[in-house]
Amino acid sequence: MTDVVGEIERALTVTGRGIPGFEAYRMPGVFGPEVPVGASVAPHERLLAFLGRSLR
Repeated sequence: MTDVVGEIERALTVTGRGIPGFEAYRMPGVFGPEVPVGASVAPHERLLAFLGRSLR
């Protein structure tokens, strides 16, 4: 199951990074700035961090 979640996270992150103008959506109420996380976090946490959500 984790492999599938990891694949989904990678696909969504790559897609998000590839959308022209995606950074324009980084504003309060939509997506915040990307939150740095360590390599050992779970795939769903990496996706949340990419979307600007704090893991705390």
